[in-house]
Amino acid sequence: MTKRSRHAFVDERFLARLERLALIAKRLAAQGVGPRRSRRLGDGLEFADHRDYSPGDDPRFIDWPYYARMEKLLLRLFHEHGEG
Repeated sequence: MTKRSRHAFVDERFLARLERLALIAKRLAAQGVGPRRSRRLGDGLEFADHRDYSPGDDPRFIDWPYYARMEKLLLRLFHEHGEG
């Protein structure tokens, strides 16, 4: 299969734009732009640790499976999401 026949269904301008976008994405990745994991705790999605429950804490963060096993209330703590 020749190079010409492989790209018969793809516009050359589209391929050039795609290549430019790939280069831009590589530059941004090298600069550290984008989501990153923070050392600070927050309400992100990645689990970080537990701590004892205190009255007034948000009950959405109680680790209910742990409570069912141990009958002790703990809060789940999460890494804060950061943007680079």
